[in-house]
Amino acid sequence: MQFWRQCYTVAWVVVLGVAGQAWAAPAWNAPTTVIGPYIKEQADLMKAAPTAAAAKAIRDDIELGLKPPKETGSPPPAWKSEYSQSVAKYFKPLVTEKANGVGLNAIILIADMKDTWCDDALVTALGDAKSSPAVRYWAARGLAGILPELKPIPPAFKRAVDALSVAAAKETSPLAKAEMLRAMKATGHAPFAAQALATLQATAAAFAKNAPTPYDMELAAASAEALTGLIADGATLNKADATAAAQAAADIMSFPAQYLVKAAQDKTQTVSGNQITEAYNLAQSALKVVTALAPGKTLELKKLPAGGKATADDLLSLVNDVTGSQADPSKIQALFPDVKAPARIK
Repeated sequence: MQFWRQCYTVAWVVVLGVAGQAWAAPAWNAPTTVIGPYIKEQADLMKAAPTAAAAKAIRDDIELGLKPPKETGSPPPAWKSEYSQSVAKYFKPLVTEKANGVGLNAIILIADMKDTWCDDALVTALGDAKSSPAVRYWAARGLAGILPELKPIPPAFKRAVDALSVAAAKETSPLAKAEMLRAMKATGHAPFAAQALATLQATAAAFAKNAPTPYDMELAAASAEALTGLIADGATLNKADATAAAQAAADIMSFPAQYLVKAAQDKTQTVSGNQITEAYNLAQSALKVVTALAPGKTLELKKLPAGGKATADDLLSLVNDVTGSQADPSKIQALFPDVKAPARIK
């Protein structure tokens, strides 16, 4: 998995940069007037960070200010508000910096504030075509965390929704787009169902041509989960779109399993238990799309053999039981007669 998706452990770090020693984070009982100068000083230090490790250390120091070891509970609302506002103000200009991990650490910091004061910085980063996929990933992740709080603020919510729609439509990184779809799900905004469906269909079509990478599978899972969630929140699909969604879901369930069986048979690679589990989990996510489209109906994927003994053939057999095969239509076709059994991978 790419380095920018890793979780980081927060630790006390003394940061030395061109501007000198970083200030210690202000205590919660300090006047809020000291927060702005502290955050500005840290932003200046990060901009001049000589390495990615130095930039990360500065971010750690700031994040630790939200939860110092000696403090308990949560910071006072006014203190937290000033802290988030200052982070958004002084670190927003850094998100386009590409050297030494500055832009990436700046957007992670802003996202980690989990505060609506940061919406402008997150939306700006999301829509910046010159930013890296990593920055757009974290911008989407940050937005997903505050969208429920933005809903009661119509102008801000609309701006976030519009930014997500535009960014997702042109995003080429599977991981960044997957995070945008998760943010779409968090909006509960019914029109996003069309984009989730389009992505689901596109990933199914791509799977038909080539074995999916783990990143492709994550995008497929995110699109399935977004569509399922949006339907649960009230989005509706017409008959043609519902059939198309069920077809894409069936294909996404089947193709990864077929590729694993083919790889095992051709001995082109060793199929691991982890690959089988990942394909099974994706099939579970895709199947939820079908059940969301058929209220009152229950479709379940049988469990894989226990003890790590499952084979690719076991996986495909379980999937075929739901999706049908070329010779034997099955449960999905009972609900959606126009859905064809997934094509056979050659």
